Formats: sequence, structure tokens, C-alpha cells
Amino acid sequence: TTVSVIAARSPAAGKRAEEKYIVDSDRKDGGEALKSPPPRNQGGAGADAGAGIGSNEGKPQAWQDDGKMSPQGAPKEDQQSDKSDKQSYTVWDASLFLFSPENPVRLAAARIKTHKLFETVILSLIAFSSVMLAVDEPRISTCKELPSDHEDSCVTLADFLFIADWVVTILFGLEMIIKMVAMGAFFGKASYISISWNKLDFVIVIISFLSLGLGGDSGLKALRSLRALRALRPLRVVSRYPQLKLVVNSIFGSLPKVRNVGLVNLLFFLIFGIVGVQNWMGALNSCNDTTIEFKEDCVGTFLVKPEDDNCHFLPTPEQIEACQLNGTGSEFPRVWGPPPFHFDHVGAGLLTVFEVASGEMWPDIMYVTVDAVGRDVPQQRDYNPAAALYFICINVVCAFFMLEIFTGVVIDNFNKMKEESQGSALLTDEQQMWVETMKMMLGTAPQRRMRKPPAKQRFRNKMFKVASSKEFELFIMSLILVNSIVLATRHADQSQPFADALAGINLVFSILFAMEAALKIFAFGPRQYSSVGWNRFDFILVVGSFVGIVVDLGQLATLLRIVRVARVFRLVRTSKGLLTLFKTLLFSFPSLVNVGTVLLLVYFIYAVVAMNLFSDIRRGEFLTEDSNFESFFVTMITLFRMSTGESYNGIMHDCMVSPPYCVEGENCGISWFPPIYFVSFFVLTAFILLNLLVAIILDNFNDTVAMDEGREGFTLTDRDMEMFQVIWSKYDPGATRFIPVANMVNVLLELDFPLGLRNTPGVRHSLTLRKRARALLIEMEIPEHDGRVHFHEALTALARHACGQIDLPDTVPILNDLEKQQSRIMRRLTESQHSTASHMAAEMVQDTYRGHRARVEDHRKASARRLREAAGPSVSPIAAARAGNSVVVPMSSGEH
Repeated sequence: TTVSVIAARSPAAGKRAEEKYIVDSDRKDGGEALKSPPPRNQGGAGADAGAGIGSNEGKPQAWQDDGKMSPQGAPKEDQQSDKSDKQSYTVWDASLFLFSPENPVRLAAARIKTHKLFETVILSLIAFSSVMLAVDEPRISTCKELPSDHEDSCVTLADFLFIADWVVTILFGLEMIIKMVAMGAFFGKASYISISWNKLDFVIVIISFLSLGLGGDSGLKALRSLRALRALRPLRVVSRYPQLKLVVNSIFGSLPKVRNVGLVNLLFFLIFGIVGVQNWMGALNSCNDTTIEFKEDCVGTFLVKPEDDNCHFLPTPEQIEACQLNGTGSEFPRVWGPPPFHFDHVGAGLLTVFEVASGEMWPDIMYVTVDAVGRDVPQQRDYNPAAALYFICINVVCAFFMLEIFTGVVIDNFNKMKEESQGSALLTDEQQMWVETMKMMLGTAPQRRMRKPPAKQRFRNKMFKVASSKEFELFIMSLILVNSIVLATRHADQSQPFADALAGINLVFSILFAMEAALKIFAFGPRQYSSVGWNRFDFILVVGSFVGIVVDLGQLATLLRIVRVARVFRLVRTSKGLLTLFKTLLFSFPSLVNVGTVLLLVYFIYAVVAMNLFSDIRRGEFLTEDSNFESFFVTMITLFRMSTGESYNGIMHDCMVSPPYCVEGENCGISWFPPIYFVSFFVLTAFILLNLLVAIILDNFNDTVAMDEGREGFTLTDRDMEMFQVIWSKYDPGATRFIPVANMVNVLLELDFPLGLRNTPGVRHSLTLRKRARALLIEMEIPEHDGRVHFHEALTALARHACGQIDLPDTVPILNDLEKQQSRIMRRLTESQHSTASHMAAEMVQDTYRGHRARVEDHRKASARRLREAAGPSVSPIAAARAGNSVVVPMSSGEH
């Protein structure tokens, strides 16, 4: 919805200034932008939305004349009243109940908000605040208490972070106030708070002020939770980029369907959870003292000793270290209870069922349950093997079916929203084919062709032929593969003769690759050789290989040799299947970057939350020195590990540790929050975002296969684009993207039908094809730049002629993306004043005039010859020539 808010004086004011601003509010994705209008008499006030101000046609419903004020807080211009010089406003029309639509403060806020630097500054602040969140690690709260002269002190860094946090928070607050003044705060359809992403910004700013205001009492858990919510700041980046919003909106947009599937999933989980509670409630209990079997004996204390490998029961690192050093052990209370996973109540049963359905550590849970005998009864090995069927059913029903349905709903909704955002759903099949053809054309670029040496240099020409041949390329590729296999044979504890043999073989390969480089430099010339990136890379490797013989480069030399294997990717073109996979990756890359960026934001947010809430929890079996939440880098690695499903539930249970395994108020966990944190993270990353990556690749793979199989009825295919590249390179060997206009006739004659005229049905005569080529260039009117045509402009014109005129609606968003991509490709082109039509017309006039002059000369010579023959030897040649010049040759109708 585009809501226009007009702040203007009445028409009777004559030439008084009129101010106008427009709030573009995308009600679908919550985006907004404030734009300044054109001045009066330039399509602005007099013709808003294609109609006069007094007309309802073309206006948004919220602004149509109904005798009332606009709900956005702007009065309508009353065309019927020219007696009053003022407009009356109600309190609801003023933003923050203070600033009317024509208030200078509100107009100034609107100008600031629409300034092109405003969003840049805000994005910079978001990036800076995100860096601060990552730097503000848990160790800062400890090292800042140390004296400033201590080597581990971070007093300066802590003070900087505190001041910078205040500055950033205040600036975010000013941004919010500016938007509220410009748009209105709470009332109206286009107010600040009516937009979803602004609601998120509002909550984040309030939380930031609260956390800083309570900063003096850093021990409060509530404050730590508030500070953890500052991690939501990076989410503000999403609202600034439409492609990221598409990913996030697809997740939130699928919530209604996900809710239904989620309820069905929850129902199955609940059923299995209740079954588990009914069968194994209290049956998994045991004593932490392995020498005790029965509950009534599990009282008092026992000794934990290094030889029993149970010193880790102790609550503090100091006590654990003391236990491991002394031989007597330490006292620890006996506790009768279940393992971290159990079925003692429905909540624990649901969590255990989810862990089993996620496929992580479920065999361990199954083995313990199979050994269960009864409530508070000692376990017996394989007491109830039939219990394994329970866990198999959970995997089949919940993991194989229900969770995959959940993932499928999100993926399906993402594809639908992608089509809607691009406008694909509004296009006919013919229009969609043309859009795909445009994508294919924009992905095509001219290829460089090596120029042959001068003809007189025969030996060099022979070497050029060898270096350019496919056989030579395949031979070099074979050498690269064999060299890689030789490098792969290195192993630990290899014998000295074997190492010497490898060194000798690598020297032989280095010499062969040096010969290849020398041959190409001689055949192509240094300039042409160095113009190709692969050649420059090969030359660096060759030089590095010989430098490595003289100077020990260590692992760097081996790495450079391995990187040479990348040249094998050039073989992709020889295999249709490999080419399809390679194109799939290329086409998927932009979407993969968008989803990957959102995934990285999720990692970042969860990392900051974990550092604030789980950093001081005592370590356990899974929460170790290598996987913890005590620093940003280790936290990110731990989260990545968890998103792959590796022991995420083990870390979750370690974060729920309780006395006597920890000291209350110091290093104990949180009993209720870790399940919410870890389950939500695992669902969001493993089930949704990572599966979105798979969905994008599969979708692009299907499109690529369709392209290779004739593009489902497409007029043009990839083969047509490749042929155009090859033929264009004949006239543009340096890949400058330009060729002379005169060469376009030959390009058309060499290109196969329908893109060109070669093999045109029903036409075989070459002269007829050449005439048709000229006529076609006149018809297409390709822009001309100083007697040359551009690669993409020529290809687009040829494709339009081949596919026919296809009109696309201007409202399709994907066209804007294609136009931006095209403008980037042609950004250096100057505006064309001529086209191939004028060039071909001029050539036709010139050819006609030259033909006429040639016929006149022929007639003159023939007349002179006839006069000499008729008059005999008495007539001099000069007189005959003069007589011939007097002959008038009439012009044909075409020449005329």
C-alpha cells in the first residue's frame, strides 16, 4: 500500500510552498521507505497517482475523499473551499500528538529519514554494535576487575565497550524518535509501530536502555537475560535487504501451516511420551555410587577417587584437581536419580522423544531403557529387548515422516513466496520463458580467442596449433591428474628411497609444466599468454616449483601443487552431467548466500545469548574445553557442531546441571531454559535453514535439467548462447564486447537459425541470406556506439527477434533485478545516437551509388568502343572518348 500524506495549504494560498512526503509501506514484508516527491508543476501535487488531488481515481483508499481526515495524520486539500487559508487538524493527525503534518520539525525528520546516508549510517551502527557484542566476551567481566598494570587486565577495553554501548544505544534511540516524528508513533496505518520490523527495532532499543540502566547490578540473572536479548540487534540488517527478508518472511509466513503440522508432530510426540512415562517412569533411576544397587542404601556420602574415574562429580575445578592429585579421594553425597534422559514426567518424556527423533545419541537411550526393570529397581542387562521397538517406531513415525513433513511445509512456502516476490506467479508461460531467456543472456559473456602469429612465422604457427588443440589440453589435464595421484601417495613414516622417488617424479612434472608454459608463451606471445588468468596461475606455480627446489617452501609448495588440480574443472564442459551440476551450483549461489547469511545471523544471535547465560556453568562430559560458551569463536564452533546434530543434547543436559554437582549461585545451570534454547536452535538450523539450502539446490537443479532438455519448449537454448560466443569471438578476439557494425552481417550469416540466418528453412541462396541479414539489422535497430555494437545489446536484439515481441508487466519485481544486472554490465556505455538501421541504410545508399557509377562507366566505355568500331581508323580515340562521355545512362527505379 502506498500511503500519500499531503501537507499543503489551501488552493487559495496561490503560490505558497507545498510540502509533500510519501510513506511507502509494504504491508506484506513490513519494509518502508520515505521518499520526497517532485516539486509542483512537475507531476507532483497536481497529478498525484495519475489523478488530480480532488479526484479519488488512482488514490489509496486511505486517502480518498470521504469528508474526513486522512488516518495517516494528514489533512486532505479541500478543493471546494478557497476562502480559508488554513486547514484544521485534530490531535490524532499529529505525530506524538505534537507535530502536525506541516510542522517544520516533522518535515525535517522526514528529510533526514529519506536521506541516502541515513540508512548507511544505521547499517554501520548495526555492524559496529554486532562487533561489540562479539568482543564483549564473558572474560571481560572478570579481567576488568584486575589492576590496570596486570598483564591480563582489560580495564581499557571494558570502559570502551561500556561507553560505545551507550553511544550506539542513544543513536538507535534517536533513529527511532526521528522515524516516529516523521511517520507518527502508534496511530494510523503507516505509523512507526504498525510495521513489523519497526516493532522489533522498538523492542530492541527499549531492552538496550533497560540493560544499560541496570548495569550496576551485573549479578542479576534477569539483567543477564536482558543483556542477552541485545543479540537481536543484527536482525535489523534483515529489514534493509529484500533477499534476506524473503528468507525470514518465508519462515514466518509458513507459521500458519507449520502450526498445523507442528500440532500433529506434538501429538505424536505426546503419544510416545505418555507411553514412555507409563512404562518407564522411575525405571531408569540409579545411584551415583556404582557400588550401591538399591534405593534404600543410596544415602550418606562416598569417596570419589581417580581410579574410579568419578572425580568429575565434584562441583568445582579446584576440587576436581585436588581429587585427581591426592590418593585418598574426596567425599561426595550419594544421589538416587535418573540419567539426563528419562521418562519421569510428560515434559521429560517429550524432550527424550524429541532427542530420539532427532537421531542424536538415541542408541544410548535405547540401551538404558532396554535394561530397565521397574521403578527404583536395579537394572538388568537386556531385561526387556522389546523396548527397542518403541524407539524404532519413534524414528520411523516421527523422524522419517512427521519431521520431514514439517521441513517440507517450510520449503514449499519458501518457493511460493519466492515466486510471489519475483512476480513469477503473475507471468504466463511465454513470459516466464522470456524471463528465463533474459537470465541466460545476462549470464553469457564474450570469450577471449588467441590471435594467430603472422603467417610468415611458420614454426610459431605450428606451435600455436599445438598449444590451442584439444589433444594438448587433455594431455596437460592427464599430467595434472597423475601429479595429484603421486602427491596423494605421501604418507607417514615413508622410507627415504620412497621420498627420493617422489621428489624425482615431482621434478619431472615441474619440468613438463615449465615446458608447457614456455610453449604457450612462445606460441601466443607474452601479452596474450598473461591475459588469461589460468595461464598466470600456472606460471606462478611453475616458478614456485623451481623456487621450492632451491629454497624449502614447506607445506606451501605442496599446497600450490594441489591447487593446480582446480584446472581439471575445465574438463566440466566435456561432460553434460558434470556441466549440469556445475551450472546448478552457479545458479544456486546467490540464493545460497542469502540463506547462508540468515543462518550466520542465527548463529551470531544464539552465540551472544549463550555467552551471556551459559558461560559460567561448570564443565561436564560434553561441555568441555573444546566445546563451551566462554568465548565467541569457540561458541560459534560449538553451535556449528550442534547444528549438524553432534551431541547437541549432551551439551543441553550439561547446561542443566544442578546441586550437588555444582555450587548454587556460582556454576549451576538453568533447569528450564536450555531445552527451549537448544531445541529451538536445532529445529531452526538443522530442520529449516539447512534444508532450505538443499531445497534451493534441488530447485535450481530441476531448472538446469529443464534448460538442458530444450528448456521445455524454449526458442533459444544454451547451445545458441555458446554458438553466439564462439562466432562473436572471431570478430572480437580480445573480448572487448564490441565489434564493427559491418561484421554483424557475417555474424548473422554464421549463426544458426533461429538466433541467426544460417540453415534458415526454405532459404539456400547466399545472396538472398545476405540481403535478409541487412534487412534484419535495419529492422532490429541495434544501438551503435561509434560504428560498433555491444555484445549484450546485439544478443538481446537477436533474441527478441527469435522469440517474438513479448510484453512483460512493469510490476514484476524480477524485472528490476534483471535491469540492475544489465545496467552493471553496460554501465560504461554512452547513450547511442544511431543504430544499425541508419548504418545499413547508409551502406545501401552507398552501394547503390557505387553501382550506378560503375554502370555509367561501363556504358561510357562501351559507347566509346562502338564509335571507334563504326568510324574506323579516321576517328581519334580522344574524340571517341568524348562521344562516350555524352551518353546518358538512365537510373533504374530502385536507384532512383
